[in-house]
Amino acid sequence: MINQSEILIWTRALFSVMEDEGGNPAEAALRLEEILKKKKKAYLLSKIIRGAKSLYYRKHGVKISLAKEHSEDFVQEIKGKLLSSFGKKPGNTEVCVEPDLIGGFRMKGGNFLVKASVKDFLDEIKSNIN
Repeated sequence: MINQSEILIWTRALFSVMEDEGGNPAEAALRLEEILKKKKKAYLLSKIIRGAKSLYYRKHGVKISLAKEHSEDFVQEIKGKLLSSFGKKPGNTEVCVEPDLIGGFRMKGGNFLVKASVKDFLDEIKSNIN
């Protein structure tokens, strides 16, 4: 159990370096590796890095789900329009296909969710009828 709290502390520290404009995450990870080796806990490094990446993605990343496959040009165009509409940077953007959407898209970011799919529209109608 001590490892979990230690992982959380180091994860937050590495995440704060990732957030810092002048910070150097690669250098911080190397320094963290040195510290963990001295403590004989180098095996925790991968979990810490994965956790920091996850926190960063949750805060800054965007996931766009499309109903079907589209050409790369179309995907780039829609991605650019959606991201600019919400003031997001295209760096951490994942585009995937979710066939259960029927048509349209969903866009999920740190603190927002845009539901613009046929499935969501039909689900809303269904919930209003009941």
